[in-house]
Amino acid sequence: EDHGNRDFAGIVIGLSLGFLIIFALNLTGGSLNPARSIGPAIFVGGSALSHLWLYIIAPEFGAILAALFSKSFLKSEA
Repeated sequence: EDHGNRDFAGIVIGLSLGFLIIFALNLTGGSLNPARSIGPAIFVGGSALSHLWLYIIAPEFGAILAALFSKSFLKSEA
């Protein structure tokens, strides 16, 4: 089965990332790359290390939500 338009996938991903960089990154100061947050947190320690759990758990939680949404609303088997 064909889901979505593959010709526009790069544009959608690029616009989403651009939106996150322009707005979310400037508001929160967080990193969009978990590896970029984990490395400095290990060396700095303190409060940076205490917030590290979010960069480890949030991507998995988001993936689970996306899978449930896809299966429920888009009737996807994957």
